Amino acid sequence: MCLGCGRHLWPKRSAGRSVRTSAGTARLRRRYLSCPRCRTAGYPLDARLGLAGCVSPPAPRRLCLAGARWSFDRAAAHRKEFCGLSVCDNTIRRACQDHGRAPRDGQRDAPAAAAAFRAADGGVEFQTDGTAVNTAGGGGRCG
Repeated sequence: MCLGCGRHLWPKRSAGRSVRTSAGTARLRRRYLSCPRCRTAGYPLDARLGLAGCVSPPAPRRLCLAGARWSFDRAAAHRKEFCGLSVCDNTIRRACQDHGRAPRDGQRDAPAAAAAFRAADGGVEFQTDGTAVNTAGGGGRCG
């Protein structure tokens, strides 16, 4: 049934898709369905399985664990060595970046989450990475 108008969806074609899971690559065969009334179309199986990208829902957590421990290219090599699963460094990078957006978006969209921090006594705090402080001699010193 169409979620937009409640009418029956019509099958248009079948298509395959490869998905990386924690146990390896799985090949899915699914139907593309469309609604003749409201023109909604897509692969409902993808939504039912929670597939948004090329990895299964539990896989990003494991990719993020590897990406947080090593550089993305080394994480991909270790994943292949430890688990026998091939995944490229860009897939690990994308999983880490997508996962990192959730807390940032939550802090931005829920001002009450930071209210206690803003009300607390103390100086200004900030976090930085890869900085250098210029010295009188002209060189930089990592801080």
